[in-house]
Amino acid sequence: MRLKTLQWNIGGAQIRRQKADPTDPTSYTHYNIGYFAEIISQFEPDIVSLQETHSNDQIDQVKTLADWIDFEFFFNDIYSDSHLDADSKLGQGILSRFPISNHTFTLLTNPHFETINEDNTYMVSLDKGISHCCCRVEGIDIEVVTLHLFPFRKFGIDPLSEITQTIRDEVVKNVTPTKEHFLLQGDFNINDSLLKPYFPGLFVHHIEETEISTPTTPRERKYDHVLYRGLKRETFHIISNVLSDHYPLYCEFTIS
Repeated sequence: MRLKTLQWNIGGAQIRRQKADPTDPTSYTHYNIGYFAEIISQFEPDIVSLQETHSNDQIDQVKTLADWIDFEFFFNDIYSDSHLDADSKLGQGILSRFPISNHTFTLLTNPHFETINEDNTYMVSLDKGISHCCCRVEGIDIEVVTLHLFPFRKFGIDPLSEITQTIRDEVVKNVTPTKEHFLLQGDFNINDSLLKPYFPGLFVHHIEETEISTPTTPRERKYDHVLYRGLKRETFHIISNVLSDHYPLYCEFTIS
């Protein structure tokens, strides 16, 4: 039985112009939700995890994408005002071709990291959280989790430092699998090929991870990761020829 998945931080559905500098964060100013729907549709995934989704009085980007690509099952968890658009709320979500149940959202303890940006504006870490659900795939329950962690590098924080221990412990506590089949996809904001050194408590539960050998962002960061249990990964592809500030990660699994 095949399962196709896609992970993508969509950055509020903002893309850059074709000739704009992909390493310049200010390049991503052109709103185009249809662009993201078209890319997702090309890969025909069964489960999609999204971060930095926007919602306001006019639009819920997760619902818009679900409608566009004809996914019946989805949710969008809102956890903060957006740093990208003052009129929108920031969230994360999951879309599924299969029925979703047991949906929960857990807010992480905000460490309130602080910094001064290059333009002398003050910045404090926004709330973040963990979204959790169960997808019923042809009679098999798969535990599906997504998250978006704090931007450690932006605040000059080493993700392995003592100050992040509470965050890492909370992640382990809230994503440790309770079912035989498990999938965790998200933007961890940890620039490393493997996550095991940061969350060793997870890997005692026979979790495997996909080694990130090439960047998942135009700025050469390896922030996005895929972990799993009870699944055999057959295909993994980082889709780098896109106009967004994160690349989508595409996987194909067989359910073991």
